[in-house]
Order: sequence, then C-alpha cells, then structure tokens
Amino acid sequence: MCLYVIILAAGKSSRFKSSTSKLLVDMAGQRIIDYVIQAAIDLSPKCIIIVQNEKIDIDLTNYADINIKCVKQINDLNGTGGALLCGLEAIDISKQSKVIILSGDNPLIQACDIQNALLFSKKYDAIFAAVEAKNIQSSYGRILKNENHYSIESEIKHLAPTQYANAGWYIFDTQKLAVYAKNMSKHFDGEYHLPDCVKYFDKNYMHVIYDEAVGVNTMAEYQIAYEILQNRFRRKAIENGARILDMKSVHLSCKTKIAADVTIYPNVICKEHVVIESGAQIYSFSHLENCKIESKASVGPFAYLRSDTHLYENSVVGAFVEVKFSSIGKNTKAKHLSYIGNAKIGKNVTVGAGTVFCNYDGKHKHDSVVKNNVLLGGNSTYVAPVTIGNNALIGAGSTITKNVPDETMAIARSKETFKVRK
Repeated sequence: MCLYVIILAAGKSSRFKSSTSKLLVDMAGQRIIDYVIQAAIDLSPKCIIIVQNEKIDIDLTNYADINIKCVKQINDLNGTGGALLCGLEAIDISKQSKVIILSGDNPLIQACDIQNALLFSKKYDAIFAAVEAKNIQSSYGRILKNENHYSIESEIKHLAPTQYANAGWYIFDTQKLAVYAKNMSKHFDGEYHLPDCVKYFDKNYMHVIYDEAVGVNTMAEYQIAYEILQNRFRRKAIENGARILDMKSVHLSCKTKIAADVTIYPNVICKEHVVIESGAQIYSFSHLENCKIESKASVGPFAYLRSDTHLYENSVVGAFVEVKFSSIGKNTKAKHLSYIGNAKIGKNVTVGAGTVFCNYDGKHKHDSVVKNNVLLGGNSTYVAPVTIGNNALIGAGSTITKNVPDETMAIARSKETFKVRK
C-alpha cells in the first residue's frame, strides 16, 4: 500500500503566548514537531509533506536522509482545511494510496496507534481518531453521531456534549479525499475546517479510540502533554528494570537511555543524550545532560554532569561536584565540592574536596590530564594545560601550573609562618 503523511504545521501559535512557534519549543529533549515527524517516519511512508506558514522555517537538517517536502500554506486557504489542500498538491493522486493527516502540535502521537488503525484501512476509506471528551479542553471539536452517521463539529459555539472528541489525526483514501476536500466551504471565522471532509465519506468510515490526545495550543496544554510524556519515559525505564524511587520528581528526556538495575533517587533531572548503564546509582538533586555513566558508577547527591562527560565503571562523583567535557576513570572518586572541566582523569584517582581544574584563560579552554593512581590533595588547583603523572601525589592547597612527573610528590603553596600575636 502506497502511503503518504501530511503534517499540518501552519498554525500561528497565537494562543501559546510565546515569541517562538509552539512547534519549535523544546519538550523533554526535542522540539514538539519532532515527535510528530518521528511518528511519521516510523510508518515508512513514500513521502512526508509538512505544511507550514510563511513565518516559520522548520530546520530539517537531522532528517536529510528522509523524503520530506515542505510546502507553504497559501493565504487564501486558511485553517486546517486550507493546509490540507496545500498538502494534497504535493501528492500524486493519479495512483491509489492512503494519506495520514497529523497535527504538528501533538507530541503524543505514536506510530503504534496509527499502525493499528492502518490494519482497517483496506476496509474503510476514512478513519479518524477519538478521545474521551471529559479528558480534554473544550476547544476540541466534538464527534456527533446521528443514527449510523458520524460528523465532527469543529465550531466551538455549536458544540454539543458527546462521549468523544476529535483527536486530530486521520487516515483517508487519497483520491476520494482530494475530491471531497474541494467541497469544503469557509466557516464564520473565514477558515476551511479539515473535519468537514469526514461527512462526505458517508458510512464508509470508522473511528478509533485514542486515549492520549493533547494538542499543544496553550502553555497549560504544554504542561499536560509534558507530564504524559514523562510518565511514558518513566514507565519504559521501569519496564526495562530500572528503579525510580519517586516517579513524579524524576524528569527524563526522550533521548535518555537507562539500563536495568539502575537506581534513581528522588528529584533527578536527566536531559538529552544521557546513557546510564546497569548498576549505576543516581542520587537526589543531580542534573545530568550529554553524559555516559558506566556500570556501578555513583553520582550525587547534588552533582552536575554535562557536555560530553564520561564516568567509567565504579567511579564516584559526589556531592556538589560539577563535571564538564571530562572523563573520570575506573574506580576514581571525586566525592566532594569540586569542579572538573576539560580533564581526562585516569584509574584509581582520588580527587580531594575542593579540587578545581582551571580550564579557561579568558579566551580559550585548555585540557588537563591526570594519569593513574594519583592523589589530588584537598583544595588543590590545576591551571591548564597541565599533566599529572602516574602515582603522583599533590599536596593539599597546592596550585599546580607545571607538569608533574610520574612517582612525584608536588607541593605548591606559600610557606607557613608564625608570629607572636600582639
């Protein structure tokens, strides 16, 4: 079956009250529209058509290998119906096919739901999704049923209370839709409404029940959708064997990967590109992004890991430690009050409390290297670029500006003096 997907992304986001289009706002690690695009890709269509307005330019760099076309919505063709007509122009309707219509502002769309509906597409020319009306905002069109006939009433002032509301995604026979779409007429708001097409399919259609359908039109709806996504991410982690001790206070990204036997304590944030391997412990109030935490490593509490940080097996980053652009070797421990930036730290290293790697000279960042079996004394400072050799020992309170050879003890601090108190 030849399949097309049209993503409607031409809305003005006027109710979202932001200077940024709602479609481009980050939600748990990626833009809202990226969830919709990914769902479309998972359906393996012949082509994905994104209909956008003249004021929005959606960056599709990450989808260079995917057949995606962007078309602009014509001013005279307003509303979702107008966007549909513009999208259909990019499809070869001379051949039999199905077209899926998705809303670009619904990050909760999942390919599995659409794939289940596609199983019925040979029998039905039109399939539309429904959600229980009690679970959504009043601004959604309601599905009305007259005997054996369905219609979707989209004008708010005419809405009647019904059991289901329009979830905003559809599957149509492309050729029939192309004909029926031309029969749409403008509503009182000057727009064409896509749901009007449903009534032209007469009885050869069906609706499917869709539990979670929250289009993001307002900041309040953003919060609802965000929490639903978080619940999905948490459930997936738990089903894979992770232990999340307080579901509501742990926030994950769509790009967070958590292995079995990981324990995450309350009030932890895992942003994009976080990988946590089996047996790792993430303690409360830690913030993780762009980092890899290997098996049996320990993080926190109150740790901040970011920007390509790598913690090797059985390493420890403890309370009030920030690590950035650095690697922490196997069995290495930095337990207290330290900043580790642009540093490569080897195995079996003890990083004393108050250790600071000074990696910035005011213009450029510089790297430090700490080799294996090193003791970095408390309250010591390392002015990059600098290398600390194997089995070296750095005295507490030292400021190290030169390379330290292997098997060396280095002390670099002012001489202690005593004077009689007057």
